[in-house]
Amino acid sequence: MYKTTVNVTTGEVTQTPLTDAELALIAQAQAVEDAKNIELAKTQYQRDRATEYPAIGDQLDALWKGGDASTAMLAQVQAVKAKYPKPE
Repeated sequence: MYKTTVNVTTGEVTQTPLTDAELALIAQAQAVEDAKNIELAKTQYQRDRATEYPAIGDQLDALWKGGDASTAMLAQVQAVKAKYPKPE
């Protein structure tokens, strides 16, 4: 990897190799980014489910009414959970 420097007066472009310290910083930053992406991937199902669950007001209404309404709401929630399963 190289760093590019441009002389704004002359327009001359130079490339110099990165130092070991700079490469180590890049590797460390990449490791942090990879760890963040892994953690995000573990909880992606939660974000996917949240957009497809019935509105909380509708869920509460179904619980209040009970009977068929509650059974239908449970089926909707279970369908979303089946579509976006929690990773093992």
